Amino acid sequence: MTVSKHTAYGVIGLLLMALYPQQALADGYTNKDYLAFTTEQKKYWLISTIDTLGFVASYKDKEQGRCVFEWYYKDDNKAQKHGTIEAYMQKYPDKSPSAILIALTEKACGTYVRTKKE
Repeated sequence: MTVSKHTAYGVIGLLLMALYPQQALADGYTNKDYLAFTTEQKKYWLISTIDTLGFVASYKDKEQGRCVFEWYYKDDNKAQKHGTIEAYMQKYPDKSPSAILIALTEKACGTYVRTKKE
């Protein structure tokens, strides 16, 4: 599947609008806020954030994007994955939930930031 530049720029724009300003508009949206969500709310928040991170990663590198999607969706033990995510959120209650997912997916799949060599 080829991602056009137009689509990629749209995804990047959505990422910026969905993740960064959301935190500012939510007046310090934190992991503590996320942990207060219902199970259903957590599910949809995680799906939308993972999808956004996967598309952003795919723009940089198709394999990295595939890695992000597989990191979350391919694992048969979603309960364990959610437990890991929530454990980090509990450990850092005043941090952003997006930052936790970025850190976990970067650990598994590589950084989202372009290097000078790229």
